[in-house]
Amino acid sequence: MLKSKLNISLFVIAFFVTVLGVMLISRIRARDLAAANKQVFLTEGYDFRQKRLLNPTSVEPKTGTQINFSDLQTSRQEKLSAIMSGDLLLIAVLDPGCGVCQLSKDMLENLRSQTGVMGIKYLPVVLSYPTKDAEVQRYAEELGFETCIRWAGAGAPPLSLKILGTPSHVLLTKEGVVLQTWVGTNVDPDARMRMSRQIGSDLYLISDVIKAVQTK
Repeated sequence: MLKSKLNISLFVIAFFVTVLGVMLISRIRARDLAAANKQVFLTEGYDFRQKRLLNPTSVEPKTGTQINFSDLQTSRQEKLSAIMSGDLLLIAVLDPGCGVCQLSKDMLENLRSQTGVMGIKYLPVVLSYPTKDAEVQRYAEELGFETCIRWAGAGAPPLSLKILGTPSHVLLTKEGVVLQTWVGTNVDPDARMRMSRQIGSDLYLISDVIKAVQTK
């Protein structure tokens, strides 16, 4: 009887030791993961590449997708092909009813400055719902843009554009081929600046590669 009670006591002690060990290991792993995340986001800045890796569905529209420019026009009723001045177009997918789009005006301004230096056309696009041209034009001007792109094709916009969150950025060639997508913003101004700098860095790299290929 005594031996049986001793065995039960040893079992209970071993069980609690095991549970405490698992809890301790979990806490250590959680602390290490938090430290790793802090290092990635605070030291290196916001990482869109990590976001794409952790959430593959956030990369719509996918690289290589073809978007028909003939189905797009500006709020001044200009064909997009008529105002393209270079090889690349960066669009900001926005929504007049999106509060964080307005909040991200500083991010848009920073990107507009960077794309201007690189010679990349940068325009907002509104696809969310039908709105009068004058209202969309006013919205674009409030954000500091010359005009805004609208869907002018028959039927609804392509699914690849409709499912994007706002604000999002998409880089396209002058033929309408998607080269890269950056989805989202942040409520923290410093994080938004890191995000815009990373987009700018990616744009510089892609632009330089295209120029190098063209010179050969």
